[in-house]
Amino acid sequence: MQITGRETLWQGNFLKTIRITYLDNKGVMRDWEAVDRTGADGVVIIVPFTGAREFVLVRQFRVVIGNYALEFPAGLINPGEGLMEAARRELIEETGFDGKDYSILAENVISTGSNAEVWTAVMASGALQVTEDIKARFPGDESEEIEVIRVPEKSLADFLFSSQKAGDSVDLRIYGLFETAKRKKLL
Repeated sequence: MQITGRETLWQGNFLKTIRITYLDNKGVMRDWEAVDRTGADGVVIIVPFTGAREFVLVRQFRVVIGNYALEFPAGLINPGEGLMEAARRELIEETGFDGKDYSILAENVISTGSNAEVWTAVMASGALQVTEDIKARFPGDESEEIEVIRVPEKSLADFLFSSQKAGDSVDLRIYGLFETAKRKKLL
C-alpha cells in the first residue's frame, strides 16, 4: 500500500474533505475520501476527576447527530498552543473546573475510516470549580450550551446506561478512558 496523492475537495472554517489516492497491494490505483481539520494542531479530550471521586461530564446538543450527548470535555488545540495549556483552557471553558494535576492518559487516532486526526486524552486529577474571575478569563464558545454533570466513579456505568435509555447519546470514549484510567491506577 502506498499513498500517491492528496487533494482538497472542499474546505470550510473547521473541516475540509480530501481525496486520497493510493496504490493497493494488487497494484490497483484507488481513491478514498476523508475529513481533515483546518486551523488546529490537534484535539484534546479531558478526563476530569475530583477529589470526591467524581467524574465531570458535559451534556450538550450535537448538531451532527441531532441529539444531546454525554461526553468528557474536549476541544481543538489552537495553532502554537501547548497540549496541557489547551486541556486546561478547554476544561475551564466547558465546565468551570480546573485540575490540580494534568497527565497524558492516552493518545491515538479515533476514526481511522474517515480521518487521521490524533486525539490526546488528558487526565485532570483533583478537579475543582474555579473562581468567577478565572471563569471570566476563559469564556466558553458562544455556540455551546453545556450542562455540567458530576457523577460518582461508582455510579458512572449506571448513569451512562440510564441516560442512554432516556434518549441521550453517550460518547463511547467515556467507557474506554474510564477503563484506561483504572488500569493506569489514576483513579
